Amino acid sequence: MDVTMQCLLCGRRSTSNGQFILKFFRQMAPSVVNVFVRGVVLFILGAFFAFVLFMFSVLPEVRRKRIHAVDFGIIVNLFSSVWWIAPSSGTMAALVGIIYPCTDVRLGKPHKLQREWSSVAKCVVLFLGISHACAKIPFNSPKHIALFLAVSSLVLWWLFDRSKNGLGLAVLVTICFCATLQVIIYLGVFRNDEPDFLFARAWIPLYFFCGVVTFGSIGRQLAMTEYNFGGSKEHVD
Repeated sequence: MDVTMQCLLCGRRSTSNGQFILKFFRQMAPSVVNVFVRGVVLFILGAFFAFVLFMFSVLPEVRRKRIHAVDFGIIVNLFSSVWWIAPSSGTMAALVGIIYPCTDVRLGKPHKLQREWSSVAKCVVLFLGISHACAKIPFNSPKHIALFLAVSSLVLWWLFDRSKNGLGLAVLVTICFCATLQVIIYLGVFRNDEPDFLFARAWIPLYFFCGVVTFGSIGRQLAMTEYNFGGSKEHVD
């Protein structure tokens, strides 16, 4: 299909510019669609994991208060005060999952360790297990839980990443996320002076690190799958 364009200065008509734009669109559209699909999948997974981790933290509190029947009103009230965590986690998961494979391509160092979905599933299970352990084990001080998360985060990175650019990117993204959280607290968007929250602020950077490694692994694996307009998908080596 020829697209005719008219010059506003001389009035001449030309099809070359229209063909160039159409060709450029045809080349860029698949990449844009792939990035969009990966972003949506990562956003949904990030929001879902945030909800699951929220339940991990709420249910022990309900049991601690000896509430035998789970009162959904209490959970709704707790969730309403931190409603922004799920969409924020989804957005951060999408950004991390898209940035990781892009960084590998830019640096010319593709990630080749355990490139299959079974490895990604193991990484996710280990991340959820670490989160559940943090909520379940009664740590005596922030130092103990920080030490536990430090060892766990390094083990998670060593088992499922082992790349220097992955380690550097995880540290950089964790610092940015923690700085953003501090700004949100400083601006009064979220304020919580309870001892449990102050206790969590001591180890939350290491928790972010584990999440970045996990969603980086998911994003890398999704980047190996090319989605087409027809609804099919093709594995890219």
